[in-house]
Amino acid sequence: MADPGLIARHPLLRPLLTPLLFALCFVLFLFATFPYDTLGRRLEDEAGKNGLDLTIGRLGHSGFLGVRATEVKVRGNSLQFDFERVDLRPELLSLLLRRTAFGFSFEGYGGTGKGHAALSKDGQNLTSFSLEVKNLDARALSLAFLPGTELVGTAQVKIDLPTLLPEEATTGQLKVSIKGTGLNSGNLMGLTIPKASLGDLELLASVDKGVVKVEKGGLHGGDLDADLDGSIQLRPLKSLSVADLHLRFKPVERWLNENPAIKGLMGIIQNGKQPDGSYLFTFSGPLASLSQRPGR
Repeated sequence: MADPGLIARHPLLRPLLTPLLFALCFVLFLFATFPYDTLGRRLEDEAGKNGLDLTIGRLGHSGFLGVRATEVKVRGNSLQFDFERVDLRPELLSLLLRRTAFGFSFEGYGGTGKGHAALSKDGQNLTSFSLEVKNLDARALSLAFLPGTELVGTAQVKIDLPTLLPEEATTGQLKVSIKGTGLNSGNLMGLTIPKASLGDLELLASVDKGVVKVEKGGLHGGDLDADLDGSIQLRPLKSLSVADLHLRFKPVERWLNENPAIKGLMGIIQNGKQPDGSYLFTFSGPLASLSQRPGR
């Protein structure tokens, strides 16, 4: 409550008190009566029109002008996401300029994330995007996206892409790390892959004028050492982006001796074997139909 003595001592406050109280009551009324359930169903319907099956358990407010959705499930076109919570916060300045930009945060797969996105005027394409994710559970991710494969480890992701359009002007940086990476079970071309410790994974890539350059990529400290370098030239249709990537890997001899099936498989690909005992292959062409050859 306002202090009557304060108002008496400062009569200029009187004309301000009524509109301030009205504004406060209006905001509280808006939060209490806004039809969030109706908005949730509308969002689900709009997603359906774009080929996505969206399910929202509950929708409510989050801070000023933000919305919070819980038990969010997205399905469609091989996509499958499940989030415990998603918060969206539109940017007022962008709305005034008739643009669409918003901040977001989420909880899911054992971790948390936050970021920002801006859309083109027609709302069809991203013009900028940033994301920072902490403590993702690799096991939860693999069970959701790689059926039959169980990974372990804790992942951190940081993406900063201030310019996304046009594709040839895309700039930014991508960083992914997974500590304590491991494989409990998996399949490759019908072959069961035995349990393996994979050490730590680190990937660092920069993007300049539409070219993604892998600055650093590798797995080290486990049963398999691997390094990745090369580049990807982005195209408007991402599946047609052109790659020139080089992968070098070397299984630890002890692990190979414990798994004769894998050791036999390695004997089949001798054409990629290097003098130091590692294997080197190049993957090139459109992402949708990569070709591989031994060496660089």
